[in-house]
This record gives sequence, C-alpha cells and structure tokens, in this order.
Amino acid sequence: METKYYKNFGLILVFGLNLILALGLSGCASVGGDKPSKEARVTGKSKSLKGAKRNEKAAPVAVKKYLAMPTTQYIPKQSTNEAGIPVPYASMINPYLTNKRVIEQGSVLLFIKARRAYKANKLAEAATVLTELTKKDASLAGPWVMLGKIALRKEKYKKAESSFSRALKINKNNVNAYIGLATAQRWLGKYVLAQNTYANALAVWKDFPEAHHNLAVVYDIYLNQPLKALQHMEAYQFLTKGRNKKANASLAELKQRTGVNKSYISAQAESKASEKNVATSDR
Repeated sequence: METKYYKNFGLILVFGLNLILALGLSGCASVGGDKPSKEARVTGKSKSLKGAKRNEKAAPVAVKKYLAMPTTQYIPKQSTNEAGIPVPYASMINPYLTNKRVIEQGSVLLFIKARRAYKANKLAEAATVLTELTKKDASLAGPWVMLGKIALRKEKYKKAESSFSRALKINKNNVNAYIGLATAQRWLGKYVLAQNTYANALAVWKDFPEAHHNLAVVYDIYLNQPLKALQHMEAYQFLTKGRNKKANASLAELKQRTGVNKSYISAQAESKASEKNVATSDR
C-alpha cells in the first residue's frame, strides 16, 4: 500500500506513505501487532470471543450515549448477468491511495527515522521524532497515526484516541486512522462510538475488509447484534476471498448460532436467478 518515488536524491512519496508505515495492516485490521490488536481479531467461536471482553478495562460508569449509525448499506452485493450467473465483483479502490502529494525530503527522512525507532522498540525516541515532525509539517497525518499507535502500545487509550482523531482532521481518507481510533475507543468502553468510527471508515471505502472484520467483532461481542456481525463477517470473507481460515470458522459459528444460512451478499444474485426461473416456467 506504500508507493515511493525518487527525484533529485530526495524521496517523493505518495501521501499514502503513512498507511503501511504508520499502522502496518496485515490480514485483520489490527494496529500493528500491539496489545489491542489481539482483542480486535475474531479468532474462534463465540465463547472464546466473549472471553476477550473480560480482558478489557471496564467501561466508565458514565459513558456518553451515541446514536448508532447504520452499516448494512456497505455490505457488498454480488450482481449477475442476464443469465443469472454471478459476475466478478469489482471492489472499490482505496481512495486514500489515489490522494497523491509531494512531501519534503526532510519530513520523509524524519518519518523513516521514527519508524526505525519504533521497530526497535525505542518508543520514546520515536515519539520525540514524530512530535518534531508534526511541528515541522502540520499537513501530514502519518506522524499522528504512528503517535496513536505508540499510545496504544503504552495502553494510553485516551491519548491514542486524540492522536488518531488529529490524523483524521488532517486527512479524512486515512483509513488506518479510523481503525486505530476505533481500537482506542473499544478499549475505553465506547463501543457504539467505535461502531460509528468503523461506519465512517466504510463511508470512505465501502470495500475495506478490515473495517468489516472489526465491525463484526464489535457487533458480536460488545453490542450483542449477531445478525449484523454475520453480515459484516461474510463481507470480510467475500472481499478477502476466504483466505482467513479462523474467520471462516467464526462465520460458520455465527450462522449456526443465529440459525441464518442464507448469504446476504449473494441474495441479490439468488433473487435475480429465482425471478428468471419463475419467468421461464411461466412460458
């Protein structure tokens, strides 16, 4: 997800630099292997997932109530041709990757320095460099994303929430910032707000696999809405072509628990095929 260009010995980066460098998404939309990422994954059946909730800090006694945003409109739909046969699904391209800009060489080098320090577990050094970078170039979202990641590792969830929010104020299309922000909100017990953050991520990129995956976790574990969890888990598996075997098991478990065996994604295709068969039989 990262693209680099070289010009006059300077590094010219696509603005999507801070995607893979800042959060390092791999597989699930977790935050770079940090502690919160473990509770963000669907790793097995509901019983084991429910246990993950107990490992989180208890929600504050007085949590501000938020109106939950709808998310079912982001479920991908499999279309069919005139013969009722499913056609290949054209996934929406991540809009963040299309937002290109030139970044000053000094800023790039500072970001790389911070990333190396982070990988070496020198979090204080990385934070110092990133703070310097935010002052040097206030137009960059990447440094704030990485500062949020550092805060998550230190279990400073309010600080992480603030950092990811700052990143989104700079660039509302930074999809990794949404994932990081929702992770912090979940650890703060703000489950409905986390759901809304994932919804906002899908509003930017409706085919964002990791947003669908994490949203399924929130619906199932924290909001007790297994049917919605089922829809978004199916969306995740559909968009990733079922490569995550643990998520496959979770999807099967959700279907068994809810008693729903139909596909929310292929329902449109099945409906069209059914209509075609009825029309044919009437001839």
